[in-house]
Amino acid sequence: MRYTTVFTGAALVLACVAFGQTPGVTAAITGGITGAVQTADGKGVNKTPVAIRFRPAAVVVKPPYFNTDVTTAADGTFTVTKVPDGTYAVCPAPAVATLLPTCNWEAEPTVTVANGKTTAMKPIVLKAGADLWVHVDDPQGKRASMEGKVPGASLLLVVRVPGGRPIHIPLTASGASGFEHHLTVPIGTDLVVTAFSTVFGITNAAGVATAGAGVNQPQGVPTTVNIPAGVAQHKEVITIH
Repeated sequence: MRYTTVFTGAALVLACVAFGQTPGVTAAITGGITGAVQTADGKGVNKTPVAIRFRPAAVVVKPPYFNTDVTTAADGTFTVTKVPDGTYAVCPAPAVATLLPTCNWEAEPTVTVANGKTTAMKPIVLKAGADLWVHVDDPQGKRASMEGKVPGASLLLVVRVPGGRPIHIPLTASGASGFEHHLTVPIGTDLVVTAFSTVFGITNAAGVATAGAGVNQPQGVPTTVNIPAGVAQHKEVITIH
């Protein structure tokens, strides 16, 4: 005589769990991404952080999204595993100061993973840049004495290509001579450096100034810059008054 065990309702669920299965749930199929970060001469750039960011094809895609960060190997290659199907931006952030972060200045390199397969990208080539140095002269000590203490008493410096998004120019040092801001930027490219403040009066080297201290001037003080090939550093001066 044969006996058949029949599970119903909650008993079926418990039985599935006991055998390592979840009723109605199928494990997501994942693939991978492989690629390389190189300089213009084809050499791999090692120890470079690479951000992998999901780019939804439609606004109806709901989070959570798959985002991760990896670091290139000694030969500049990288591998990402367990990547769900979709399109991803791949953005290297080189630690070498003379190389440009691709996604700051160009269209994002993207890759599409489909059917749980591993997709091999073309090498991402990092371009060489030049050091944009912005010296902020503070002859009356206003920024030194007010920034961080008086609401709104700050100075924002950004640079962008025409029509591009603004990139913050970070403060790297300060002292009796003023404030130093540095950022690696593209060579042979029209750039717009803009200084913003709602408290300080600002003047650039060409004499373009805000309306005066305490006046909110949303457009800021722009300066056009184009650093030619062969020039490693370009200096601009902003004066607070």
